[in-house]
Amino acid sequence: MNTYRSISLVGFKSLLLQTSIYLQAMLKGTSFAYTSVRRISFFVPSTRLNEFKKRQLQNNASFENFEKNFIELDQYANNLLNKKESSSNDSSVVLNGGPKIADFKFNNNSDVLAKSLDSINIDFLKNDPFTLIESTNSSNINKLIKNIKYLICTSDIRDLYNYLKLNISQISKLNQNLSTLEISIIIKKLIIYNNSISHRVKFLTKNKNYLENNSDYIKKLNIIYRSVYITTKSIFNSLMNSNILTHYDYTNLITFYYGRNQIKKTIDLIAIYEKKCLDNPIKYHLTNQIWAIKMDILSQTNINFWKLYGQTIFKINSNSNSIKLSHKYLYPHHGHNFQTLIKRYESEQQLNQLPENISILSIIIKGLGKHGDIKSLDKIIENNWGIKIDRENNNEIYLLKHFNINKKVNQLLWPDEDILISILLAYTKNGYLSNAIEINNLLINNYSNYHLFNTNNINKYWKLLLYSTGKYGDAVNKQLIDEINGSNIPISDKLGNSLIEIKYRFFDIVWKLCEKYIDNDIISRDLIELKIKYSSSHELLNNLPKVYQKINNLSYNKMILNMKFNQMTLQKYVRECCLELANRGKFLDANQLIEKYIKSKESMSELKVMLTEMQEAYARERVKSEERKRKSIDDDDDFELW
Repeated sequence: MNTYRSISLVGFKSLLLQTSIYLQAMLKGTSFAYTSVRRISFFVPSTRLNEFKKRQLQNNASFENFEKNFIELDQYANNLLNKKESSSNDSSVVLNGGPKIADFKFNNNSDVLAKSLDSINIDFLKNDPFTLIESTNSSNINKLIKNIKYLICTSDIRDLYNYLKLNISQISKLNQNLSTLEISIIIKKLIIYNNSISHRVKFLTKNKNYLENNSDYIKKLNIIYRSVYITTKSIFNSLMNSNILTHYDYTNLITFYYGRNQIKKTIDLIAIYEKKCLDNPIKYHLTNQIWAIKMDILSQTNINFWKLYGQTIFKINSNSNSIKLSHKYLYPHHGHNFQTLIKRYESEQQLNQLPENISILSIIIKGLGKHGDIKSLDKIIENNWGIKIDRENNNEIYLLKHFNINKKVNQLLWPDEDILISILLAYTKNGYLSNAIEINNLLINNYSNYHLFNTNNINKYWKLLLYSTGKYGDAVNKQLIDEINGSNIPISDKLGNSLIEIKYRFFDIVWKLCEKYIDNDIISRDLIELKIKYSSSHELLNNLPKVYQKINNLSYNKMILNMKFNQMTLQKYVRECCLELANRGKFLDANQLIEKYIKSKESMSELKVMLTEMQEAYARERVKSEERKRKSIDDDDDFELW
């Protein structure tokens, strides 16, 4: 039986005051291991738990619910991982998966990434004054039109952008002089221009360690990008005022703003376009693409603003009002509660003969989960993919026997990574994490023949699953600690496993399932970072040799920058292992780990200093403990003599 960390009841009081300090404790009885509690995150103050549950619909973060998920998943994982698999079954489960030279200097090395950085056309990012064609005054509109028509046909988008920038005040006069096709080309080219700059800036920012004096340069690039974006918005606003935009233009503009999380701007633009649709339904209608964006915003299912256990999944600039939609916002054309949105879509889908759409189905799944409609959620998964969730029979989940996937599943609704993520979020929101995992595993097993599921294109799903598991455990841990401090609830089960440690055991199970579906060579550094934080000490120590071998594999270090960050992750992993051993008093073993797995002399020195400090603290605590024992014995002797 695996040994997991345990903690005494006395330790909880100090844990609340010093969450960053690793405690040493032993449960009563000699059969329990001498272990330590690792990081525990506190998301919501105990005085606000009820408010938290009500506001975030997070009634699933109770220990009873978590234990139920743990038991279900443990049974499922044991059946899946321990059963004898035929070669045919195994193959269905394990997935495989001359620009200008920059005038900015990069650090010298022979890395592939550095070469790609050197090949980026930095001149493309410069916002130099436009000199080829001068700006025109208001009296010479013909010259303006002539120059724009010329620039539309040239290949340099930057010239078109700069010329329009110089003549923004004149753009509203173009409606009678440029064709709708030419306006559409202008909009499309400016979007391409913005996207090109955005991609370059993101790539350079991500790899700024390669840049000399990178902070000033990256700052300059971002200023240029923001300037281009603001100017582009002004040009688009002027074109919209001319009232000559087509359906194609509105779709591009809505997608453009939505992709930049400009939520208020996006929904206002959709409302403007929907008015045109209502005024002229023969010429205009909302497409699936626009409907998906509209429903995602109004039903608040946008994944960038989704919360799990009170914490957002993705970090976005929450101080920016442009990415928020006020809770007081009223959509102009109809109410936007979730059921209203679904009915409106179904009505227009039939009226305008819109095809089935996987993006909208993904949003509906998230919406049903967010609004707690588990019955409808179960039904939609059964109807679309033949997976039955039998709530009356111990939550049994299985693929219907006579469900012919090739005949009954609409190819337009074939599940993809977004569907997996939507199912995970929807069920986890309501306390059914184990259900979400089992459903998604069935989808991966039975719908991978079209190669929509492989190691590369669902890596985001696995990362989110492990992240969700860790956060779930953190939230439950917080509530369990509060309950234990206020009552005599037992802190260990019959086998001696600490209940406070159940979140680590839960994570271990999910990690093993993840390894079953992802090739070991492609497990990302992000996943290893999550393992460092949430895995049990037993699994952490046991997997150190495997992690060491992986991180030092040549295929995992094709780029110098990767090698640098991989070694940093390895150092974190070894450090965590050393902390676990040191908290058990095994300083010699910890020292041997450092010498065996750390190659950098600087890193080795840092870890050994940390270990020495912990050993000194440990020795002082042992001395104090011995003194307390002697004092207790002396007191007992005095009592007996009396």
